[in-house]
Amino acid sequence: MDFYKAINQAADHIERYPSSYRFTQGIVPGPQHDAGKGPGGCEACMLAHIGRFAGMSAYTSHVIVADCMGIAESEFYARIYDLLPPQAKTIGHIYEGSNVPYIAAAMREYAERYHKRSERPAIPDEVRAIFESKGASSRRPSSGLSWINIPSTHRHEIATDRYVPIT
Repeated sequence: MDFYKAINQAADHIERYPSSYRFTQGIVPGPQHDAGKGPGGCEACMLAHIGRFAGMSAYTSHVIVADCMGIAESEFYARIYDLLPPQAKTIGHIYEGSNVPYIAAAMREYAERYHKRSERPAIPDEVRAIFESKGASSRRPSSGLSWINIPSTHRHEIATDRYVPIT
């Protein structure tokens, strides 16, 4: 599961639909929960919304979502709390629906710190061309590798970079 993407999608969702955030609703919502709830769907906590966007099934507990993310629920919320700005901590922090902009920002920062994948180095075009060329899978090492067929009666002479008989 791509929790980096799911956390950011959940943050976007609760920011766009603040009425869909409720700290005390810890079950992953599904389509059956959203019926008649308006465009934002039903209320859920941060972890439940993350579970929804991570593709977890409805009725999954927010505790299971946290476990799948590799963290205890209490540690997740402690980290979110630490990421909130001071003004959000003084007015009810994560329990208040009025703090949704701060909560969404803290969720995005959490995703950056704890779930962002490191960038892989780019594969040079000439290397990529080798693997994408027709017949690449049928290639075998060439017999031009001289060191493969060297008899045990020879040794490599570093100074001349040649194989010479052992004397």
